[in-house]
Amino acid sequence: MDDQDLSSYAGPTPWCNWVLKGRVMAGGYPASLGDHDNDQLLLMLMRDVGIDTFVCLQSEVRAPIQTNPGKLVT
Repeated sequence: MDDQDLSSYAGPTPWCNWVLKGRVMAGGYPASLGDHDNDQLLLMLMRDVGIDTFVCLQSEVRAPIQTNPGKLVT
């Protein structure tokens, strides 16, 4: 790879970056934030950056399963 300056692809948060500048952004869900902080971040992305669609690519989390019908595994 050449020595391109890729800093313009940095997103507005530490958890994201532009895939196609100004059009497609990718990033992790900032789950470590509290609900209020997360809501503020999402509002900022929509209002200031123009993000209008969010797509989650995570798998659904399955509930714990029982290995023995008579004994609950926790």
